[in-house]
Amino acid sequence: MGQENQNPWTPEAFEAQVKRILDEQASGLESYESKLREKVAASDGQYEIDVTASFRALGVRFLVLIECKCWTGPVKRDHVLSLEGKRQSIGAQKAMLFTTSSFQPSAIEFANAHGIALVAVQVGMYSIQADSCRHANWIQDPAWLIQVVPGGYTRTLLSGRDSLLAYFL
Repeated sequence: MGQENQNPWTPEAFEAQVKRILDEQASGLESYESKLREKVAASDGQYEIDVTASFRALGVRFLVLIECKCWTGPVKRDHVLSLEGKRQSIGAQKAMLFTTSSFQPSAIEFANAHGIALVAVQVGMYSIQADSCRHANWIQDPAWLIQVVPGGYTRTLLSGRDSLLAYFL
């Protein structure tokens, strides 16, 4: 497993921060709801997911699984593979993995191949490392930079996209 990170967040506070960011990005989504540490039934048992987000679009319900890794060491491919397995077992439409560290190249490659969004949180900012729409140039051209400030964050759009959750559709 990864090591606990030396940053302003505890793992629980990091999960709550990720949820807040996603909640703020969700304005305009129909029937949006997010939950911390939700226990979700699957075909092969039950999983506790750090953050879940659900909403309706195009007349159907979408479920997004979000794992949060408050670590110092890079996230390995195995962790992304595990998240993809959970997504498949649960039947969710999307998966995202946030970390306070970085991702190994094989983790980014796997995520891009399977449409998993990877978000790295560095001191004071977030950047998307792998997209959820499988664009090959995404790693070189992250779409968002989110600056953490006391009591919240500011968001800077770096490309023509409207919101982070728009990538789920």
